[in-house]
Amino acid sequence: MKRFYLTFMSMLLFSSIAFSQVNASLSRETMLPLCPLSYDEAVFKHIFPTSSITISLKNGDMFMIPHTYANYYRCQIFFDEPTETDGLFLEGCYSLEEEGEYKNTVYVDEKRIEIPKGTLTFETDALSNQSGVLKLINESGKDLQLTINGVIYISSSSVSSQSYEDECSIPGYALQTYDYQTGRYITKQIAGTIYSGMLQHVVSPITTAGILFDYDFKQIGGKMWASATGENVYVAQFSSPVPSPDFKWRYITKSGETNYQDIKQNSLSSVLSVSEPVVECALVYDSDKYPQALSIRSLTLKSGGNSGSSTKGDVNEDKKIDISDIVAIINIIAGK
Repeated sequence: MKRFYLTFMSMLLFSSIAFSQVNASLSRETMLPLCPLSYDEAVFKHIFPTSSITISLKNGDMFMIPHTYANYYRCQIFFDEPTETDGLFLEGCYSLEEEGEYKNTVYVDEKRIEIPKGTLTFETDALSNQSGVLKLINESGKDLQLTINGVIYISSSSVSSQSYEDECSIPGYALQTYDYQTGRYITKQIAGTIYSGMLQHVVSPITTAGILFDYDFKQIGGKMWASATGENVYVAQFSSPVPSPDFKWRYITKSGETNYQDIKQNSLSSVLSVSEPVVECALVYDSDKYPQALSIRSLTLKSGGNSGSSTKGDVNEDKKIDISDIVAIINIIAGK
């Protein structure tokens, strides 16, 4: 019984020391961007943001919202704050239909409706035949900055409420979920956009996204994930299980050494710890097999301290925390 008590106390003390050490040394937490603030168009062909984005629209500007056809019955747009002016319009782009023996393409005229001033959630079924491709148009007479928290398309009027789970489809950038009660698919696009000529409107970093890795696009991160401190913990959280064993962390230390760490298949999170400055860190797809989609919920860097500092919990001052420190603490408690 005494042995069990001492073992239990040792575990508690060791956990307490480790927790104190992490809190003491890793004092800063940063949400890492998934793509450069310059919004390289080559990157955006592979990244679909699934968190809110902030866009800047000058008077007369327009911003494309979805990327693929949604074929929805009703759509909803969720703003972070009530719209502050009249003159903000939502326009449905043309529909594509196939008719006749040779399946000719038919273009349906565009349709526009105004989003009233003070709107927080805008809902309409007036654009349901417009293929789900929408434009936000600013004709308010002044420049606007809008944060879009989400855009949802509902495929049937019989679906009144739904718990949406994100699933990145390939090769499109639509997020789709299946409603088991109605047996229908619901297409959900959050802050989706046609990434051609519209990138200049996005003024917020993309920190959460569905990402398509293929033969040409094999990593995110790089020098923009560097850290000059001596203790660094990179934490990746995934919206859905990692689909392949070919995803890895790759990092380059200040000394120039390149290292890799595997990310477990089917995991929902991964942690990379580096006890020295990092000049480059990336999440890479180390395969030429076939494209894989990865849904990142968040990626953070917890850093602080430096590699030469003393370690809290190092009772015997041997520059590491191990069982000998636990024995030393037990001996102190026992009065030895």
